[in-house]
Parts: sequence; C-alpha cells; structure tokens
Amino acid sequence: MAVTRLLAEIREPGYTGNANLLVRYLNRGRADAIRTPPSPSACSSSPTCSPAAAAKTSTPG
Repeated sequence: MAVTRLLAEIREPGYTGNANLLVRYLNRGRADAIRTPPSPSACSSSPTCSPAAAAKTSTPG
C-alpha cells in the first residue's frame, strides 16, 4: 500500500502527523525481522496499531 493512500485513510479518523513521520514509523518495524513486537503501551500511542494486534503481542506477567 502506498504511504499516501495509508496517510489519507488514517487521517479520516483523526491522525494529524505527516507522511515523513508515518514512513519513519513503518520503517522502524521493517528494520529487523527478528525484532520483538512493540509492547501494548507503545501500540496504544500509535495510529496504525489495532487493539487486537496489541493484545497478541502482550505477555502474561
């Protein structure tokens, strides 16, 4: 999906960041395939992370 299309889609519900910020966020996840997923608290501040995705990455503790 093109960044411009994704940006348009997430702006509808209220995302106020710019394309550069979105690209940096997306590239952060692509940097290392074996990297651990972001924590639920990190996801909660991200416009591109769903609550279901955050729940899958949490560990009992």
